[in-house]
Amino acid sequence: MIKVIADRFIPFLKGRLEPYCEIAYLHPDDITPAAVADADALLIRTRTRCGAPLLAGSRVQFIASGTIGMDQFDLPWCASRGIATFNSPGCNAPAVAQYVWSSLLHLRLDPRNLTIGIVGHGNVGTIVAEWGRHLGARVLLCDPPKQRAGGEGYLPLDELLAQSDVVTLHCPLTREGADATFHMIGEREVSLMRQGAILVNAARGPVIHTTEALKAAQRGSIRLITDCWEGEPDALNPDQLAMSLIATPHIAGYSLQGKQRATRMVLENLARHFSLPLAEEPQQKGIKVWDLPEPYRPVSSITPYEIMQSYDPLADDALLRRDPARFEWERDRYDYRSEPQYMRPKAQRSFPGLEMTRCLEHGRVSEFMARLSDLLPRYPYDMHLDCENDFQRLLFATLLTSGLEVEAEHHTHLGRIDLLVTTPDILYIIELKNEKTAFEALDQIEERAYDKGLRAAGRRIIKLGISYSPARREITHWASEE
Repeated sequence: MIKVIADRFIPFLKGRLEPYCEIAYLHPDDITPAAVADADALLIRTRTRCGAPLLAGSRVQFIASGTIGMDQFDLPWCASRGIATFNSPGCNAPAVAQYVWSSLLHLRLDPRNLTIGIVGHGNVGTIVAEWGRHLGARVLLCDPPKQRAGGEGYLPLDELLAQSDVVTLHCPLTREGADATFHMIGEREVSLMRQGAILVNAARGPVIHTTEALKAAQRGSIRLITDCWEGEPDALNPDQLAMSLIATPHIAGYSLQGKQRATRMVLENLARHFSLPLAEEPQQKGIKVWDLPEPYRPVSSITPYEIMQSYDPLADDALLRRDPARFEWERDRYDYRSEPQYMRPKAQRSFPGLEMTRCLEHGRVSEFMARLSDLLPRYPYDMHLDCENDFQRLLFATLLTSGLEVEAEHHTHLGRIDLLVTTPDILYIIELKNEKTAFEALDQIEERAYDKGLRAAGRRIIKLGISYSPARREITHWASEE
């Protein structure tokens, strides 16, 4: 019987191999040379570096990663020792597409008015492009290796950067060769991007030269959506965190179906290599994979509503900002989301953000507050949200690109306490407090609003105070109108 060492955080794995293998589930830190010395196979994720320091002297002949990348492998060394190496390409591609489009839609960007440039037209980029066309976006593609192989419709990177409202990266991290992607987006490249364009990194952190991208973001030249970070998980750049419209802990690919597909691919590769039986149908005997999803198939249509209901990135954003040091903890314990095509109507959660804007536009304060309350179940119950910070971030991000004018005090990225929200007919003066207060500051804020010239002739003014009790998870509000 073969001996298998498996990363204990590979989901949906336990109980499938036991009848056919001797298997030990270890924390990544415990996958050491001593632990693998007498193993025949390793089942890993990104944290386990597979090369001579770990494997020299072992009898390992097979390694499979439940991830799409292979930068954790020393491939030449493994090949020289006859070690078969496998990744799980495409397993999470629909989840990354879900992340990209949900992030853009939650920022209230209309795909029909967007040109999206996709760098890397592999498993992920293909689905991002497919969904973009369904949503009505103009899609541009850049993939030099495919272009050289005769592929049509590809642009040089410089041309794509110059034409795109959104640039999203879906290429592997490589450091050598004509198509090396390490720091592919640097000072020159960000200078070519359109003013205010959004740069999305859901590929690998070092594909972007963080310092140069951050300089451009601080100048206001570009905007950032960041899921992958240079130095993760231990050294997130705090300025990059602050400047990102949406910031998440490398979870773009963390869908339930993506994780299930990856585990299925690991099991299928293991079974083939060691000639083990595989159960692809319920009635078959062997390593059970029939209950895990098969590879993604193109969809005939997809709508903004379906994507936004399937995933709200602002909850993951708030968790990371609250405690960046928990980056790896959040990844290891992530509550996997379902991809849009697997969402059942009865299981769908309504997304209140779209209606929140309409409520403000029509002066429906009580309904606005009810929809704000609807956001709370999206956050873990043990996360004690801070009204003056977390709520401000939530409201700022939800309303910023909604067509309303949203201003945080002192013109900082997120502001400090207050928000001024201007609709065509109403000016909202919003004060946020962690506990119930008399909101004496509202009159002072109102005067500052007048000073800023935000009160147009004939515009109604509504003063809104919001407080939140973390212990009771209750929101209270007070509103008055001139």
